[in-house]
Amino acid sequence: YVLLAVLILQVLDNIALILLDSETEKGERKYDDWSAILHVLDILCCCAVLIPVVWQVNSLQNALEDDHDNDDDDKEDNDKDNNNNNKNTPTNESPSLEEDDTNHRRDQERALSKLRLFRTFYIIVILYIYCTRIAVYLFATILDYRHTWLSPFYIEFVTLFFYISIGLSFRPGNTNTNNAGYSKIVQQQRDEDDNYENNTNEIEMGKME
Repeated sequence: YVLLAVLILQVLDNIALILLDSETEKGERKYDDWSAILHVLDILCCCAVLIPVVWQVNSLQNALEDDHDNDDDDKEDNDKDNNNNNKNTPTNESPSLEEDDTNHRRDQERALSKLRLFRTFYIIVILYIYCTRIAVYLFATILDYRHTWLSPFYIEFVTLFFYISIGLSFRPGNTNTNNAGYSKIVQQQRDEDDNYENNTNEIEMGKME
């Protein structure tokens, strides 16, 4: 809902800027006042885009912290259970528990990568807002009439760099390469489960004979 509201406000703001340029002349008091108001609204809309990003970063960070605390508690409980089991009878760790632990670690790695990605996206958006909404006006004040074209060129160049960097950051990854080690572990666990089932079936068949 935040992004939808920001998108609508951005469209209305740009339409108002176009009408302002066509209906009024630069230098008039009315033009200067409305231009300042519309530019401030544009900056506020750009900053509002960061709200969902901040929520996502905070939720991922809190989830990782809670998950880490739960892992510490589970580790302590498992250590106590293992000590008690070792005193009584030796036990082997179940393959399903190992698979669950591997999947859990994989989920943690994905959450951590998402957290880093959204932090990078947050920084890039802030730099983009500063360069195209604030720094460009400071840059325009030092230009003479022969170099006024550098101001829109600067905006377009920064915008192109912004879209390229975002596209590279959120491009689809090669899951086959990233999950090679994980797939190997899962395959080994499946082989162990199949061997365990085959041995169990052989024992039951022997008993029936």
